[in-house]
Amino acid sequence: MVASSQALLRHFGFCRWGPTPWVQLAGSLKLRTGNPVSWTTVRLVTTVTLEPAGRCRWDEPVRIIVRGLAPGQPVTLRASLRDEKGALFRAHARYCADAAGLLDLERAPALGGSFTGLEPMGLFWAMEPEKPLLRLVKRDVQTPFAVELEVLDNHEPRVGRLLGRVVHERDFLAPGVRREPVRAGRVRATLFLPPEPGPFPGIVDILGAGGGLLEYRASLLAGKGFAVMALAYYNYEDLPKGLENLHLEYFEEAVNYLLNHPQVKGPGVGLLGISKGGELCLSMASFLKGISAAVIINGSVAYVGGNLHYKGSGPFPGIIDIFGIGGGLLEYRASLLAGHGFATLALAYYDFDDLPKKFDMIHLEYFEEALCYMLQHSQIKGTRIGLLGISLGADICLSMASFLKNISATVSINGSGFSGHRVIHYKDSNIPPLGHDLRRVKVAFSGLLDIVDIRNDIIRGCENPCMIPIEKAQGPILFIVGQDDHNWRSELYAQIASERLQAHGKEKPQIISYPGTGHYIEPPYFPMCPASLHKLLDKPVMWGGEPRAHSKAQVDAWKEILTFFTKHLGPSPKL
Repeated sequence: MVASSQALLRHFGFCRWGPTPWVQLAGSLKLRTGNPVSWTTVRLVTTVTLEPAGRCRWDEPVRIIVRGLAPGQPVTLRASLRDEKGALFRAHARYCADAAGLLDLERAPALGGSFTGLEPMGLFWAMEPEKPLLRLVKRDVQTPFAVELEVLDNHEPRVGRLLGRVVHERDFLAPGVRREPVRAGRVRATLFLPPEPGPFPGIVDILGAGGGLLEYRASLLAGKGFAVMALAYYNYEDLPKGLENLHLEYFEEAVNYLLNHPQVKGPGVGLLGISKGGELCLSMASFLKGISAAVIINGSVAYVGGNLHYKGSGPFPGIIDIFGIGGGLLEYRASLLAGHGFATLALAYYDFDDLPKKFDMIHLEYFEEALCYMLQHSQIKGTRIGLLGISLGADICLSMASFLKNISATVSINGSGFSGHRVIHYKDSNIPPLGHDLRRVKVAFSGLLDIVDIRNDIIRGCENPCMIPIEKAQGPILFIVGQDDHNWRSELYAQIASERLQAHGKEKPQIISYPGTGHYIEPPYFPMCPASLHKLLDKPVMWGGEPRAHSKAQVDAWKEILTFFTKHLGPSPKL
C-alpha cells in the first residue's frame, strides 16, 4: 500500500483543512516505505512569534511569524482590540504557509480579507469598528492597547479551530517619558517630557474639532525626544463649550508657557495640528511670535466654523484691483484676495456714482490718488503696493507701474500693453491709442462677433509709440494670458512686452500661458464666460476658451497670483 503523508494525516485526524481544524495538534509525519506501511509521528505545535518580543510603542512596527504549520496550509489571521469604552475593532487576512510550514508576514502576501498584498502591519492599520461610525482613539495613554492576534485553520468564511493565539501590548509612553498636567492661567494641557537630561525642542500639538484633551500623539512624540504639549482648546474642564469664538491669546499663552519651561529648548517652538487644529496652527504661525516651524495635516487655509480673534491684526500688504471695460465697481476678486491676507482696494474708474459715465480718456492722476490713499492707510504694510488688472484694467495697471512710484509688483491678466482705444494721460505725457478697424470684425457661425483681429497692426514692434513704457516700472510684472483669448491676441502682446523690457536692459518677465483659455480669467470655480455684450461696441462678442481647460487655468492662475504677490509684497500676518 502506498499512502501520501497528507492522506495519512487526514485519516488519523492530525491535520484537517476542513471546517474542523486542529489546535496545536500533530503536524507532519515521517513515512518509511514498505509493505505494510509503517510511520512515526512528529508533534508540531503552532506558535505565534512577535519581533520585538513583549510590549512596544504603538508607532513602532512589529514582525509577526507563525511557525508549526503544514506546508502550504491555508490559515486566517485575526487581530482585535477594545478601546477604553469597550468598542471592538478588528481585522483579518487570509494567508498560506510556505513549503517549510512557516508564515512570515514580512514575506507572505495576504490573499484576501481586510486587505491584500504584502502588508506586514495590515492587521493593525486595517482594523474596523464592529459598530459603524466609530473612530479608534487612545483616551488614556498611561495604559496600553491589548491587541489579540489569532491564527485559525483554513480561510474565512470556512475557518476552523484556533491554532495559536497571542496578546500583544502596544503602549504610548516610552520608558522614562514624564507626563505633567498643565493648569497654568487659562491653559489646559498635558506636557510630555522625554527622559532627562534636557532641554528638548518643544512642540504644541492640537487636534481637531472633537474637543477635549487627547494625548496619544503628544506622548508618542515625546518618546522621540521632543517636549510636547497636548493642548485642549474647547469642551474640556472650564474651557468654552463651543467653537463660536476662539481667541489666539489663549494659544499665545500656551506657546509662552512652553517657551518659558526649563526643559524646553528655544528660541522657538514647533506646531502640529490636524483638521481644525491645523487651521489654528496656521493662525498661530501667522500672528504669534516664537514659532519656528509648523506641520499642518489636512487643515484649511481659511478660518471656518466660528470667529477667531486676536489683538493687533495687520498691517497687511496692499493691492489695487482694477477690472476691464464693463465699468462700475466689482468687488468679488478684492474680497477673495483679502481672505488671503491682502488689503485690497477694488477701484472703479467710470460709470459709478459721480465718476464719468463714459470711458473717453485715461487720466493717471485719478489712479495716483487711489495709490496715495492706500499708501497712507494705517492697515497697509510698507511703502509699496501691488497692482492686479484684467483686460483694460491690466493696461491701466501697466500704465500705473510705468509712470507712478511705489509699485512693488504688477499682475496683468490678458492685457495688451498698448493704449488701445483711448489716450492715456499723465501730467505732460500722452500715449496715443493704437486704434482699430471694424472692417476686420468676423462673424462666427453662431452669429457672435469675433473681434480678435480688429486692432491695427503693431508697426515697429516693441518700439511702437502706442505701447505703454513698461520699462519704467520699478517692480516685476507677471503676464497671465489665455491662448484662446478672442478679445485681442494677449499672448502676442505679452511676447512684445517681454521684448521691450529686454530691449531696455530689464529682466525677462514671467509669462504664464494657458491653452484653451479665453479672455475672462477669473478666480477659481467661476464658470467660463464664452460670450457677452461688449460695452463699447454694444454688440455680443465671443471671448474664447474651452470650459474644462479654462476652469483649470483659473485654479492655477489664482495660485500663481497669490504666490507672486506674497513673494514681492511680503508675507501677510493674516491667512
